[in-house]
Parts: sequence; structure tokens; C-alpha cells
Amino acid sequence: MAARIKRDAGIMTQAVGFISEAKQAEKILQDGDADFIAIARAALYDPFWANHAAQELAADAKYALWPEQYGWWLRNRRKT
Repeated sequence: MAARIKRDAGIMTQAVGFISEAKQAEKILQDGDADFIAIARAALYDPFWANHAAQELAADAKYALWPEQYGWWLRNRRKT
């Protein structure tokens, strides 16, 4: 629905509803179907959804977006 409104009205839109995976959200954005993504339920389930999405999409390989103490632990728990 966001894509149709964006196309027909020529305004920025937000995609909502059962968007729970980072790759799913990224595809919507890359395809130009919406300008923003709402992840309310996913964020309730996982308060670090955005951080996990950055990891999944290889946008934060060194945990730089995490709070410093979390990133330190996550970097050091990873097997080299």
C-alpha cells in the first residue's frame, strides 16, 4: 500500500505491518516502495533490532553502533 500511495500521491511513505527481518526492510527501501520502515512489533520483541539489522546487513562489522560495553563483549565473544 505504501508503494501505491507514494506513486499516486507523490509523497513520502512509511511501510508498516509484519516487517520483522532486516533484509525484508532493506528490500522495501531499495525497491523504492517506501521511504521509511516501521518495525514496532519487531522492536518490542528485540529492543536491539536496529543493531542486529546492521549486523545482518554487514553495516556494522565491528559493533561500532552498539554501546561501548556491549560492543566490547560482542567483539571478544566472536571466534576468530
